[in-house]
Amino acid sequence: MFRDQGVDDEKGPVSRLLKAIKGRPSISPTPWDSFFSSAQTQPFGWFVRVTTKTGQQLVGVFAERSSASSFPESNQLYLEEEYRIRPDGSLEEMDNSAGLLINGKEISNIEFFHGTNPEETK
Repeated sequence: MFRDQGVDDEKGPVSRLLKAIKGRPSISPTPWDSFFSSAQTQPFGWFVRVTTKTGQQLVGVFAERSSASSFPESNQLYLEEEYRIRPDGSLEEMDNSAGLLINGKEISNIEFFHGTNPEETK
């Protein structure tokens, strides 16, 4: 139907528009969305240290079973593994934890380290 009007061929407007869109970087509403939309596609996980607005540090792993909300929803972060920070600063995996859900409104900053081994962050 559109072939006669130059819409469906390689030089038509639809084809030119699709080529232009493919060449553009994806646009994410926030850095949060940009990072987390690509984080789960990585073959490795991320070791994560979250500092809350009160100064508390929360530590865990963001990998394939983890999730993060996206715009327009408010930021929330689910880490599939949780670690406890011992008084000496070392980390201990919480064996009975089903993960850690963090309200984005409470987050001051987040640090990401490649891999899921906390010893690699030192």
